[in-house]
Amino acid sequence: METQKGSIKSTLTVSLTNYLDAGSIVAGASGLALWQSYLGLTATNIALLNAISANCFGAALGAIIGGRLADKYGRKAIYSRNMLIYMLGVGIIMCSVNFPMLLLGFLVTGISVGIGVPPSWTYISETSEANNRGRNIGISQLAWSVGPAVIFLFGWLVAPTGPLGKEVRSLGTWVLQTKDSVALTDGAYTPITAHASATAEAQNWNDSLTVEKIADTSIKIQWNTYTGEHANDLGGYFVEWKQWRDPKDNWSDADGYGSVWLGADSNGHEIAGLAKNMDYDIRITAMDGDGAGNRSLNLFGNRLIFFTLFLVAFVAWLLQRRLHESAEWVEQKTLDAVKQQRSSYKELLSHFVNIKAVVFLVTMYILWNFVAGAMGFFMPYVYETAGGLSNETANFLQMAMWGLTAFFSYFGFAMLADKVNQRFLYAFGTFFGVAAWMVLTYVGITSPAALWAFVILWGLHAGFGVQAFYALWASELFHARYRAAAQGLMFFLVRGGAAIWSFVFIFIYDKAGFYTAGNIMVFLMIAILIVGTIWTPNTRCKTLKQISEERYGKE
Repeated sequence: METQKGSIKSTLTVSLTNYLDAGSIVAGASGLALWQSYLGLTATNIALLNAISANCFGAALGAIIGGRLADKYGRKAIYSRNMLIYMLGVGIIMCSVNFPMLLLGFLVTGISVGIGVPPSWTYISETSEANNRGRNIGISQLAWSVGPAVIFLFGWLVAPTGPLGKEVRSLGTWVLQTKDSVALTDGAYTPITAHASATAEAQNWNDSLTVEKIADTSIKIQWNTYTGEHANDLGGYFVEWKQWRDPKDNWSDADGYGSVWLGADSNGHEIAGLAKNMDYDIRITAMDGDGAGNRSLNLFGNRLIFFTLFLVAFVAWLLQRRLHESAEWVEQKTLDAVKQQRSSYKELLSHFVNIKAVVFLVTMYILWNFVAGAMGFFMPYVYETAGGLSNETANFLQMAMWGLTAFFSYFGFAMLADKVNQRFLYAFGTFFGVAAWMVLTYVGITSPAALWAFVILWGLHAGFGVQAFYALWASELFHARYRAAAQGLMFFLVRGGAAIWSFVFIFIYDKAGFYTAGNIMVFLMIAILIVGTIWTPNTRCKTLKQISEERYGKE
């Protein structure tokens, strides 16, 4: 067992893995629309990226590999070397110029995230003092929360319309050696601006633009091809939309803003995901130069975000190489060698006490991932379509939520988990999650007060709540011989199930609407509250060896 000072040092060093894991999920999601525009991704392409990413099947596959390897070769041996795989994955994403490269990068990064979770969480638990294990797990979860908060902040700063957007594009023109497109300004044609009523079936504007209603949340637009004096320089069309009569002069700051770059041969586009029965302004601008170059410059900021993850991973690799292996793992491997025993899933599942623990933890964590996983990938989309917010406002709310989560991860869970009854603390934190979704669903997502109440309540819940308790209990309730493998198996089941649920959730939301989806979220949170509160284990301030002896008997 390390000293208190040593355990904090190792916890902080290993927690960089959590920062990188959560950061990669958010970095991929925050730049998805830019990658879609740059590579012309289809809905199927996007669904595939999500399915194999760090949020879904990629992490699930990596976890079941990493858990088994960590029990066989050591905790430090796996999580430190895994940083090299992570750097490879984000490096491929950063340099992607086509969909196969992007898909490969997402897959490699997703597998790396999964590989890193079981050995890093297990290492932190095994190198902590009995009376500080909850604190150290809380610190690791703080890093998990800081990752998305920082990445959302970076994303806001370097977005094409963000505070540093122009500077980033200027840097991109030098690095990529490409031209920044500008609007063609001759004639009254450019840009075409029209007001589209979502309640009207069809509208014609100035004989140059036609708007046709497809559904309550989507319209189809068609326009005349640009034939001005600079027609030979036409690179494409920049299509923008915002909610009608928003007073902001800068369209990108307006509520419901969206945009897409289309090729020079385009004369129509379907705009989906609009607020139900809301009227919109539409602007179509003919652009000169290379459309691909313009899309590449828009994406350059997101590439920089992945570059920051690459740098942090390199630093983490250098620091983690200097740590000692888990003494508990070394002791267990020595004992197993004498008794000629080895870790296996067969032994893990041969103990009824392990099966009960797996069922309890997977049930609690998968239900929570149904809620949190859908929020992580789709919440900005829900804010924009059901709440009518701009992309910038939606991302700001997410940044605030993750910031609050980080704050309460430390000043809530980390400070109290070893001092307060864990059953009470779990119920207290999860109650805020139930309240958050009740407010958003029943008060209304279009209410600014309800939105901010949701952000604050969910930040409280996520800081105190299920993720941190799962990380703590999953590392306590299993024998050292197969502790990491058990976590890998459970993470595989949870992330795999959450990946399937993400398809179900977006189908329910698109077909039945936010109110139905919100009610399902409320039901899931109530179930999570009941399951965790009833079956909270009694492990606080006990050594891992003591917990194992109580569950399995002395060896």
